Amino acid sequence: MLEEYEARTERINLPKSAIEIPDQSWKTVEDVMGNVESQLVLFEAHTEACPIDVTSSVYKELRIKAIYWAAVRACLPRTKTDTFIARLYGILAKRAKAKQTFKKQSSQNMWRRRNQERDFDVSNEHNSTQHISTLKTRTPTNSLDVRLGAKRIQDVNPSLGPCLQEDVDA
Repeated sequence: MLEEYEARTERINLPKSAIEIPDQSWKTVEDVMGNVESQLVLFEAHTEACPIDVTSSVYKELRIKAIYWAAVRACLPRTKTDTFIARLYGILAKRAKAKQTFKKQSSQNMWRRRNQERDFDVSNEHNSTQHISTLKTRTPTNSLDVRLGAKRIQDVNPSLGPCLQEDVDA
């Protein structure tokens, strides 16, 4: 939905993510912006309901995808689209910070869960319906552009700098 907003408000031709969304052509720009804002609010509410110890690796992957997505916009002036992607990254980063202070998960539970995940992967190795696939979001042509994406997000929200630096260095 963010790419729909970007395309309508900035009249640019950037690469698109390979994520199918229903036709939005009948909606106004205000409708699309409202959808993006609603999705961010709902996503934040959902992230707060998810156990941190279960979702931390997914959130890290999503933070990296957000940085790459922003890097594609490196040559453009900053707009509301950048504010939205920075908000998304901020939601994911906030959960990463909460994870650092989360002390309840014992290492015994962690190893038990990893064994369960491994057992699931092995038992469903030949069952393509049971595999999780990641979304194909747009990425820059040069992987070194990740720093440009991180800078773009940090320019919108400087408080995200430490988490961005950690993700870029990873």
